[in-house]
Amino acid sequence: MDVAEPYVVKPNKSTDGYENEVFRFRGLELECLTYVTQILNLSVEIVTAREEMAFSQNVHKIELLVQTGVYTSLREGSVPYIFDAFKWYVPCPKSVLRTESIMGVFSFSVWLDARSVVLVTSFVFWFSAKCSYRDAVRESKSYRTVIRCMYDVWCVFMGVSVAEIPRTSRVRVVFCLFVCYSFAISTVFQSFFVSFLVSPNLLKPITTLEELLNSSLKYGKNPVIHGFLDKMEYEGLERLDLDVLECPDKYKCLERLFIQGDIAIVTSEIEAQYIASRVDMAHDVLCTLDEHLFPCNHAMYVIRGDSVLPKLNDVLRHCRKRELWKSFVPNLISSTNCEMPDN
Repeated sequence: MDVAEPYVVKPNKSTDGYENEVFRFRGLELECLTYVTQILNLSVEIVTAREEMAFSQNVHKIELLVQTGVYTSLREGSVPYIFDAFKWYVPCPKSVLRTESIMGVFSFSVWLDARSVVLVTSFVFWFSAKCSYRDAVRESKSYRTVIRCMYDVWCVFMGVSVAEIPRTSRVRVVFCLFVCYSFAISTVFQSFFVSFLVSPNLLKPITTLEELLNSSLKYGKNPVIHGFLDKMEYEGLERLDLDVLECPDKYKCLERLFIQGDIAIVTSEIEAQYIASRVDMAHDVLCTLDEHLFPCNHAMYVIRGDSVLPKLNDVLRHCRKRELWKSFVPNLISSTNCEMPDN
């Protein structure tokens, strides 16, 4: 996969009627350029870079030209026409089994205490009914054996009526206390149980840098983006202590993020949407931190003083006002999914 996607997509190669090779270039930048040239009635000649020239080397050379002022002295930029932003992309929260959600209503100690209360109450019922001959004769048969006492206690705990109510005052006092305890536990449990039935049962999402640093994710380190973050003096890099996974091809790392969900990576919104669609993932797999690292706006550059710049700006302002570039993204995704072979 080309490092310039989705801005410039690998061309489809075909032949014309004279057996000449014809390359059809596509991409978000080229879609915008084609729109502009059609409006202004301009012809475009696409010149490809040398294959041995790495993308990072091109970026580094442009940075040197910008820093020394050579580039801006020779070129003049248009108004921005594509608005993008770099963000932290993290795995989306996974669904939790409903049994785990139900068991999570109370802590383990509360469940253990409830079990102990049921057992102890069963023996208290049995002992209270058997403590004296008079009570043993008067009390119902349901409370004269341990097994039947456990059955009655479980019925009360589950909110089901018992077969017989106690007859002696001593057992009735214990019975009433246990009914109050069961009512309180049952009310709390049912309140949370209803919420679990209607909730999506998802784990807590990672939304802040602190939560990311405390997670077990790996940092997908792309040398170009990491270097750019370093030049921008992004404070998060100094605090970043996650295990590093080298990502020279950030698109493969994005695929790993969407499919395996074990890394976090910094990339632009457009690139993330494009790769998610290329691997047949819905946009609900795109989960980010709340913070935006920095904006990334796109502009076209022409030779300084070129008379086409004012007209170019007028067309780009119209394109920006109608947000036409947003329609280019889904069109590009659908066309590349149909036309491009799998890499």
